[in-house]
Order: sequence, then C-alpha cells, then structure tokens
Amino acid sequence: TVRPTTTAATTATATPATRVRKLFVGANLAYAPVAKVEVTNDGMTGRSDFSAAFAGELQAGYRLRPFLSLGVVSQLFFNLRPDGEDAATELELFAQATTHVRVAKGWDFDLFGAPGYSVLLVPGDGHPNGLVLRWGGGLVHHVSDRLSVTGELAHQVGFQRARGAQVETSFVSVLFGVRIRP
Repeated sequence: TVRPTTTAATTATATPATRVRKLFVGANLAYAPVAKVEVTNDGMTGRSDFSAAFAGELQAGYRLRPFLSLGVVSQLFFNLRPDGEDAATELELFAQATTHVRVAKGWDFDLFGAPGYSVLLVPGDGHPNGLVLRWGGGLVHHVSDRLSVTGELAHQVGFQRARGAQVETSFVSVLFGVRIRP
C-alpha cells in the first residue's frame, strides 16, 4: 500500500487556527459619552448627567477554551463632576466572562458580561456601594502571539446604597486597550 505523505505546509493549511489557551493581562482607557447618576432619598429623586467621564481599567484572565475566557477587571471612573461641583470617582471590581468568535485571520469578535461590586467616592459624603452589572463587546486584533489590541463598547449599571439613599449609576463607554500574553 502507498501512504500519502504530508508536509509541514499541507498540515498547516489543513489545521484550523486556534487561539492559545493562556494567561493574559491588559489595560483599557475609556471615554463615557453617556454617564449619569440618580439618587433617591426620603422619596426625593435627583439626577446628574456628566458631560465627560473617563475611566482606566486593568484586567487579568485566562483563556480556558478557544471561545471562552474568565477574568478579573478593576475599573476607575473619574471626572464625575456635576454642574461645577467637586468631582466624584467610582471604583469597580468585576468577575468577567468573555466569549470569543473568530471573524477573520487574526481577528476576534468578543462579547462579555460581568457582575461586580462598586464604591462611589463622593467628596464630603458617604460612599455608596453595591452591585454593578456590565456587558458589551467589540473587536480584538491579534498583532502577534503575545500582543492584541482591542476596541469595545460597554454599558454598565450600578445599584449602590449609603445612609438610606439609593444610588443608580449608568455609563455607556467606548474602550481602547491592549492585551499581553506573558
């Protein structure tokens, strides 16, 4: 019997490309063109919209499967300045699950969801804290085996409480970042 021979070239083209299951770390910068906070206390409600909110985030995670990764994300929103008052910040920590869909060679489309905990740091007041939920998606370009760049759109809502007041936050953000696989 004659066996067909395979070369490295034919094997490479016959095998579908897969993403490496590995640890990754990353950082994002975000701009939130839609940002608001609503406070309810003793039946009274007030709302502030922020014209320019920004955030920075750090993340670490592990790609369990070519289509799934789990990670931890910390995020800090700043410049939450209503009508010339002192600026507040919001610190958040998320447990994030991300699904990856390969759309082209070197490109993934990601969708993510993340429950978390947030603390709203308001000058001269209490620090409302509580549940925050985040979801979104975007494109990831794998520049090399170790480096990727991202562009994402995310929405998050927070449900915080402090001293009898209920606080709801909402941010719609555009994020740009990098991921490094050590």
